Amino acid sequence: LMEVSSDTKADGDGPAAVELPCWDSAEVDPDADFEGVTAVFGYGSLVWKPPCDAEYIGTATIGCIRGWARRFWQHSVDHRGTSTAPGRVATILHRTHPDMAVAATAGAAGVAGASAADGHGDGHGHADGGSVPPTGPTELVTAGMVYTITDMATILPMLDFREKNGYTRTVVDVFDPENLDRKINRAIMYYAKPGRDPAYLGKLTNDDIAATVASAVGPSGPNVDYVLNLDRWCRQNGVDDAHVSEVSRLTRERMA
Repeated sequence: LMEVSSDTKADGDGPAAVELPCWDSAEVDPDADFEGVTAVFGYGSLVWKPPCDAEYIGTATIGCIRGWARRFWQHSVDHRGTSTAPGRVATILHRTHPDMAVAATAGAAGVAGASAADGHGDGHGHADGGSVPPTGPTELVTAGMVYTITDMATILPMLDFREKNGYTRTVVDVFDPENLDRKINRAIMYYAKPGRDPAYLGKLTNDDIAATVASAVGPSGPNVDYVLNLDRWCRQNGVDDAHVSEVSRLTRERMA
């Protein structure tokens, strides 16, 4: 599944920088029920760069997922960096992820003013229909864009290719930003699956992230554009995401 580039220079001048691998396509969560799912939830570049041409998009709205946190803890070798100088992009971690053990105390990243009653699960839409216990008084909430797709069979292979750098495709419940008790859709989402994401870097400090972002460039453009575009989308839509805001601030300081 992974392709690893050669670790020697073509001209024979000695060893080259280590090149990081990238999958051919995103993995698929074997426990997820994709039957009848016609929407995609995006929390990174998908919020400002839709998953496909407009002709395939039925609707585009803001939605929230519960029990997940957005973090710039994923390296990028195919979009915002290269195999020898990877950038940093967002992934999404379920609150049961080992690195999110204390995340519930860090606050939510939903739309300002949204609220949810205690005692509800997070809506991780696996085939068994179950959900893990609630986080408690401070629930992890992440806002993003929900796109309904008119021809998922055509678009899905392109999405799997776009998200090939370590992401796993699953299904989640999406909730109304104004009322987190009201489910509005089920959607495909790409996430960092514990133990199955070679691009996942673990916990990084915001300073370390910003240092990489300020200099990394990939086929999709400068890494800084990725971070600032995501921060701009959050601010324009009333989304309070402390992690995105702080990484953006530190990145701008380094670019000044």
